[in-house]
Amino acid sequence: MTDTFAIAIALFFLGACILLAFFRDGASMKLRWMSILEELQNMDSLYARRAESLPTLIQRTSYYNELRFPADDVRGALKRRSDPVISNRREMQMEAEQELSRLVLWLCKEAEEENLLHTDGDPEVSEAVLKVREIEAEIALVRERYNEVAEVWNAYRRIFPLGLLSRALMPSVAPLYKIRGQIS
Repeated sequence: MTDTFAIAIALFFLGACILLAFFRDGASMKLRWMSILEELQNMDSLYARRAESLPTLIQRTSYYNELRFPADDVRGALKRRSDPVISNRREMQMEAEQELSRLVLWLCKEAEEENLLHTDGDPEVSEAVLKVREIEAEIALVRERYNEVAEVWNAYRRIFPLGLLSRALMPSVAPLYKIRGQIS
């Protein structure tokens, strides 16, 4: 009976230590999760800014036959991005946004290669391309910050024994953006 009692007391204290550590770290977990949500909000606002500027870019570049196919692909990516099935799943939404970024940068590169950004080119195309490139650069920075915060969150969720409690009581694993190289 005394061995069983000693084991019960040891397990009780172990459980109490784990719970205390979890509650102690609960505030930092909440802050980490809030920073993930904040980065996602920043990203969504940048996506909205990009969506506002893309119609101008697509409209101005569609006048040039050599750029028509990238513009059509960008239109298709915009439609996929706003698909209700994709917008309900964060991983699929991230993939759609990355594909849209890839196509937008491709369209900007095509416009530059066709000399539409030079002084003798179309000033409206030049302005639209520069605005979209600036937004895409901001998006890339926010994606990197998001990935850093999400990786810390995901790593914390794997730590034993606190990870067991965090998996049960806290939000799920944060998906990551796949960071690709620049379009060549």
